[in-house]
Amino acid sequence: MRKTFDNIRLIARYERRLIARGKLFWIFMICVLVGITGFQWLWQGGGRWGISSWAEVALPSYIPYLNAWLYSLVQGIMVIFVGVDFVRRDRRLETNVVFLSRPVTNTIYQTGKVLGILEVCLLMNVLTMACGMGVHLLFGEPGTFQPGIYLIYMVVLTIPSLIFVLGLGLIIVNQIKNHALAILVLFALLGAFYFGTGEILWGVFDPWGRALPLLFSDVTGLAKPAWTVLQRGIFMLSGIGFILLAVGMMKRLSDRSRVIRIIRGFGIVFILAGVFDGFLYVGKFQGINARREMYREVFQKYAGVDNVHVKTHDIRFRQAGERMYVTSELVLENERTNRLKNPILYLNPGLQVTSLRDREENTVPFTREGQVVIVDRELDSGEELNLRMEYEGFIDEAVCYPDFTDKEFHDTRLVLFSRRPHQFFRHGWCYARVGDDYTFLVPECLWYPVSVPTVNILSPLTRRYDFTRYTLHVENVGERTAISQGNMNVKENVASFENRNPLPRLSLSLGHYEKKSIVLDSLEMDIFRGMIFLNEIIR
Repeated sequence: MRKTFDNIRLIARYERRLIARGKLFWIFMICVLVGITGFQWLWQGGGRWGISSWAEVALPSYIPYLNAWLYSLVQGIMVIFVGVDFVRRDRRLETNVVFLSRPVTNTIYQTGKVLGILEVCLLMNVLTMACGMGVHLLFGEPGTFQPGIYLIYMVVLTIPSLIFVLGLGLIIVNQIKNHALAILVLFALLGAFYFGTGEILWGVFDPWGRALPLLFSDVTGLAKPAWTVLQRGIFMLSGIGFILLAVGMMKRLSDRSRVIRIIRGFGIVFILAGVFDGFLYVGKFQGINARREMYREVFQKYAGVDNVHVKTHDIRFRQAGERMYVTSELVLENERTNRLKNPILYLNPGLQVTSLRDREENTVPFTREGQVVIVDRELDSGEELNLRMEYEGFIDEAVCYPDFTDKEFHDTRLVLFSRRPHQFFRHGWCYARVGDDYTFLVPECLWYPVSVPTVNILSPLTRRYDFTRYTLHVENVGERTAISQGNMNVKENVASFENRNPLPRLSLSLGHYEKKSIVLDSLEMDIFRGMIFLNEIIR
């Protein structure tokens, strides 16, 4: 076993030296380092001459992301011209005849070759990252430099692209004997991927992951980590499968046919795993769209139903991880002149109602249809009904903004102040979040029961409001700070918010914030800051 690893390392080292001896490699390396560094300096650094703005460097992930994205794009060209060139060298120049004449198996030989190419590309990646860090330290916003983000983008963005392009290149050059034609075919495939697959099925065919929300937040991390893992896994698994198939394409006497069949079998398994991963990725979006269509139909079904008025609403909120436990005490009032049958309440469909009782602690029957809770109780004109509703579960973001098209809902582009989407950055949308580190709940996610939906699905520009006197109690705040509407009072690890006047809606943010206050003409103004780079800016 040790001899096997020694042979792999020997072949990898020899391949690195062969690549480093080529003039094309040095020309390419200089162009990549100077080109990417110069572009970032012009676009995000002190030499931008008005090309860009503060929005290009505001977040800690802006400079690392652009650095990784540019390198992942140009490394494909390097792999085509420099990496897979060893196949041509083996055929014509016999640069590796010293290994071909020895009993080194295809697996060892190809593994050493691929390892040598990967090491050269990763070294280039590290050098590019170092140049990006230099731009970041010299011209970035104070307090935004975080070297860990560079490593995250290296793993998530550049390595899967490298594995896929290398595997695809090895397949093509092994199948097409004419090297010039093979290069042309590879460029045609990469061009088709780049210009034709960016937005198709939410980027499932895009090796560079341009549709993914990859901007990294200090507070929430990646917006959609599950999407990222699935999409990048497609090309990581497929690339490994292509490389294994390429191993089986090498015709050498030192491997037995059984070994070749096993290697090819593993290659097919990895490719099928990548395809299955792609179906899982697309299935996530299709599942969200199917639920959104169902929720739209429910909104439309009950759009013309008479609404009950929520007079007062006392909410007691508690969370454990991503799961929330809430108790709502509501006073419903029929303000209409006619008798109201079966009052309607709207609640996020991911939250399960575990109990519904009246003032006398009698169980009130109800039925559930998606986001609608239908209370089985009639109310005369002017009559009030006290309800105590207990519910728990996870937030389903698919119910948010039903007036958006599915394309708008999944659009991950960063929209600038000019309302134009950014050319590179994709932050994605997080419509609600519940977690130990950070919680953010807005009315659009229906995290508490309301009688009037936040969107009029029949006429989105005509919105209706139900003004309610809210009281909110957030339990187990710990060292975190709770932010909501109303006068705040913290006592015994419970943050309470009381509102003197009725409000149309209620929001909640819970995280590690630092409070700063200023009094202007007897008016106290508070600002809560939580992210490191904002601390530096606001200071």
